[in-house]
Amino acid sequence: MRIVNAAEIEELAGKGLVIRANFRRQNCDGLFYHLTLGSHVQSVSAGEATYREVDGLLRLGPGEVVNVEINEKFCLADAKGAPIYWGLIIAGARLLAGGVSHPATAIDPGFQHTTTLTLENLRNFPSQPFRVGQERIAKLLVLELARNELPEAWEETPAYSQSGPEEPPSVWPDVHLYPTWRPGATTTSKQLDELPELGPPFDVITAHLAEHRRLLSAGLDDQPSLPARVSELVSDATSVRTAMEEVRAEAGRMTRQVAEIEEDVKELESAFKDAEAKYRRESDARQSSLRESRRYWVLLLVTIATALGGGAVGAFITARLDDSSSAPSPSTTLAPATNTSVP
Repeated sequence: MRIVNAAEIEELAGKGLVIRANFRRQNCDGLFYHLTLGSHVQSVSAGEATYREVDGLLRLGPGEVVNVEINEKFCLADAKGAPIYWGLIIAGARLLAGGVSHPATAIDPGFQHTTTLTLENLRNFPSQPFRVGQERIAKLLVLELARNELPEAWEETPAYSQSGPEEPPSVWPDVHLYPTWRPGATTTSKQLDELPELGPPFDVITAHLAEHRRLLSAGLDDQPSLPARVSELVSDATSVRTAMEEVRAEAGRMTRQVAEIEEDVKELESAFKDAEAKYRRESDARQSSLRESRRYWVLLLVTIATALGGGAVGAFITARLDDSSSAPSPSTTLAPATNTSVP
């Protein structure tokens, strides 16, 4: 027995063998062929007793279990009809990472029909949408038997004989009453480590499961634990609170400084006004003193002039001094004064 690689699967599909219909070359990948979603679905969780057409996209509800048609049609026999091939359907890592799983399924040697697969959404929210004929839902590993290992050819069961080779098998009448299938972890890590010793195809299956485990746990070891993360968030919140208190204290200090500056400005304005008023009072007093002093000397001069030169001289001096103090316009004419006093 040996594994048939993807290149050989493509060559056989060209002859109508292994995958006789709906083969897609881009789905070949190393040792595997990626199977795609067919057009029929039956929800076990919803109690549907028959298959129905997929309406656009298929999206599994939280915890929902469905039977889906596999888009590819199989012919696991050689050109002479000998049951030389058989298949093993396993879940892909991307499907599992999206929270959807299905049990591993073996396809009997010589199988020639359309078959189905059971999908279960393991999460408590809707799954990703699956497109008919495009979305990959499983991996097919094809194995070729040696001529001395050939079993009896696969024979149609009633589930397949009641439908055509291009249609999904008939559903058992009470299949919708079956309890929901739940995967159980019954295999230990030690058993998985010993599995490659059994030879092919179990060594390939073990490598596939190990890759599953690696992808599903990728990055988990680098992530901090929940208590550590909570402690980190609390520390950050405390730092933010301390910074906010410091900013609030600084804002209060600046507010007090602004108030003090405003008080100083008011005091300066008041002092300036007092100084200005005092200057005006002193200036007015000086002006008044100058006027009184001038008047005194004028009167003294007029008295002396009158005594020495007569009334006309005194009147003339008085008029000239008045002109110089009142600053009349140039057109002003001084009238001669008449002296009526007796010398």
